[in-house]
Amino acid sequence: AAVILLLIGSTLSLRAFWSDPQLRSDDHRAAVRELADRWRPGDAILVNSGYAYPALLTYWPGPPIGWLGRLTDFDRSVVHQAGGLPVVVQTGHVDGNADLGWGDPRSDFYALPAEVMQSKLAELGIASNRIWHYRIYDTVNDPSGQIRTALAAASTAIDDQVFPGEANLRVQLWQTIRSLLSSYAPPPLATFDGWLTLGLAPDALPDQVTGGQSLDIADVRWTRPPELAGQDVAISLRLVNETGEVWAASDERLGGNQLDMGDATLLDQPLHLTVPAGTPPIRYDLMLVVYDPLTGEPLATTPDGADSVVLGQVTVLPTTQSTASRPLADFGALQLMEATSPASVVSAGDSIPVELLWRSDQGMTSQPLVIVVQLVDEQGKVVAGLEEEPLQGRYPTTSWQAEEIVRDRHWLRVPVNTAPGAYQLIVGAYGAADRERLQTRSGPFGLRSSDHAAIKTIEIR
Repeated sequence: AAVILLLIGSTLSLRAFWSDPQLRSDDHRAAVRELADRWRPGDAILVNSGYAYPALLTYWPGPPIGWLGRLTDFDRSVVHQAGGLPVVVQTGHVDGNADLGWGDPRSDFYALPAEVMQSKLAELGIASNRIWHYRIYDTVNDPSGQIRTALAAASTAIDDQVFPGEANLRVQLWQTIRSLLSSYAPPPLATFDGWLTLGLAPDALPDQVTGGQSLDIADVRWTRPPELAGQDVAISLRLVNETGEVWAASDERLGGNQLDMGDATLLDQPLHLTVPAGTPPIRYDLMLVVYDPLTGEPLATTPDGADSVVLGQVTVLPTTQSTASRPLADFGALQLMEATSPASVVSAGDSIPVELLWRSDQGMTSQPLVIVVQLVDEQGKVVAGLEEEPLQGRYPTTSWQAEEIVRDRHWLRVPVNTAPGAYQLIVGAYGAADRERLQTRSGPFGLRSSDHAAIKTIEIR
């Protein structure tokens, strides 16, 4: 009987250990991902030394850390040393014993006198646009909460995210005193809905970005006259080509759960956009849309009433990829790496969007290649087709670099008299001069030659 009771008790204890939210492991992975997604150049990261920073460094996905060190070793030159990369500042044990960490400067634990902490936090606030506080176990290192008090006294709380786990892990965002210094105020660029003004430094926009990398715009300020009512708003930063196609977009809320533009009169929030690998290397407009997150309705610019504002232009540089996964189809001069279409069921008269990712081993071709996108029935009869160069001729294959990858979009219109049924969407290519279709291998073990790759089945109703 005692053994049975012991087994029952052990089972209940294990069940509680595995399922009780109070005993759940701290979700550092999600917290670090949230921080990495929202970190911007010019932001500092404040983290507990000894306890928390190993988890931060373990799960940090990039970019590389530009500077990692104690708060006592921080000065404004650190920001320049980091070169726009993350500055990670480790706090110590506030008013701790001087022998903490055996006085070794390499130790993860160190004593941090309160007056030094306050002075260095003030210096960090002047040197940084914003401060992210990665908080866990801070009641151990700072039992009286002096760091939290100092941040609240000199900064403004913007966001506070709590993550699952027994230690109440939090990621907090603070707007620093730097935003109140007029010498750092960017000039106004546009006003939305008569009350929200965007300030942007004249040299803030990069002139170019490589596909697969991020585009960051620092020194961005949002202001509202205190006498005018505001509201919660979101922003969408978009990479738009000459025909109005959006090739990259990033949406985020202005502010956070502690302060938004309904209450704030000033927010510093840099802009960020990830440009997908293979984005065609041409010139784009960098467009900004400000909108109501509840309705999706844009806030018109004042006084012209436009739904968006163009911040400037940026050139995307080619994306090269020395190693690549197995292609969907190898046409020799071109490899089809990916092929997608959101369409599965369409009606006659509709257009089917198709996005292709090409890779060229050798680079520029001797003649322009023409892409073929077709819809065929069970007998292989073509019921819909288009033939055009990549990007409708705006970036011909005669200009491609070796090992370059290029995203390519097409819209295949289905004739209005197409009969209902199931059809195959296929892709191929041919030379513009000789009109000879490029061949690829298909079937079991690649024994059969084919002039196309099958992408998916499309049903017409």
